[in-house]
Amino acid sequence: MQVSLVCRSNYSRVRTSGYLINSAQFGQGVYRPYRAYQTVDEAVDDQGGDFDYVIVALKALPNIYDSAQRVERAVGPATMVLLFQNGIGIEQPFVARFPHNPLASTVVFISVKQVDDDEESGTEAASGGPVVLRHGGFSFLAAGLHHHPPGSGAHDTARLRYL
Repeated sequence: MQVSLVCRSNYSRVRTSGYLINSAQFGQGVYRPYRAYQTVDEAVDDQGGDFDYVIVALKALPNIYDSAQRVERAVGPATMVLLFQNGIGIEQPFVARFPHNPLASTVVFISVKQVDDDEESGTEAASGGPVVLRHGGFSFLAAGLHHHPPGSGAHDTARLRYL
């Protein structure tokens, strides 16, 4: 599976060096995404869209912006959309915008912190190396289908379990 990311402030470092993950549970390792982009449009233009999965992991701020609209170009006819957002009723804008796509809503609790360079002085982070993530050892993720096109429930459940 090729995983591409849309990053904001840490885009340059993720693109060139990835993430250095220091985990109390899994040890240390470097993760490099297949591709990193600054915008959804850039990802779609480069890869042609029609992604198998689109994970929405940005703050749900419906009074400020429409999360579904932000990812719209990346959602093709067979794309499963997974929401990694907090909030009540966050699914409705996605169901309205993508009525023919499966939508999974996810409860996520991961004890992780992106470490500032000054906290990691003397390491690669201070010299522009990978973005450092400190994982405290606790992770919980539970996903379930919120919406799926008629007749596709079993198939979409299998796709969700694949992840």
